[in-house]
Amino acid sequence: MMPMPPAKMPPSTAPSGPQPAAAPGGTPSPGRFPVPPKEQIDADAEEVMAMIPPPVEPFKESVVKAVVTDFNATMDALAGEDVPDAPMPEAVDGKIDALPKQIVVPIVMLSRLFVKALGMPGYKIEPDWFKDDAGLRVVSGWLKKAAHDKKLIAAFKEGLEKEESAAETPSQESSEKVDDRLKGAMTAPAQRSGGAAPTMAM
Repeated sequence: MMPMPPAKMPPSTAPSGPQPAAAPGGTPSPGRFPVPPKEQIDADAEEVMAMIPPPVEPFKESVVKAVVTDFNATMDALAGEDVPDAPMPEAVDGKIDALPKQIVVPIVMLSRLFVKALGMPGYKIEPDWFKDDAGLRVVSGWLKKAAHDKKLIAAFKEGLEKEESAAETPSQESSEKVDDRLKGAMTAPAQRSGGAAPTMAM
């Protein structure tokens, strides 16, 4: 399979980063999304992939295509259409050996952000969803739900706006930093051969 170019990447929700303030009742309120260093992004990607079980068999091309399509639509709804689409992995005889981590990692990081930073536990992702066609169909449904959840999208965009307003001088440059991170955060992980990282609950 040919190496995959960088895909869309949501803001990181690394456990080591600042945590959002809790609203009355203990529910996290939408907070600013911290920008972790490149090394933390790399480590998060490896940690996520260490949690994902290997496929029980090659995936059907049509199932993977649905995931990629729904992922791109979800990122367009959350971050805007100027973020490059994730490409479709190469299929052989209608089968794809594995879902690229340039797709898996952003989906898992979005789940963490939705649950931890936005206080929406219903968006928790299960690692076993990535091991077979049936699970990937669940992932597609999860992505479709997120792409049409107006409350979720509004909270996500509010978090991005808070990040921009935290800059010393809010400006177009601040907005561009958010877009650049979404476009390029996966560049380093995509180039790493990777090794098993310690597992962590999702």
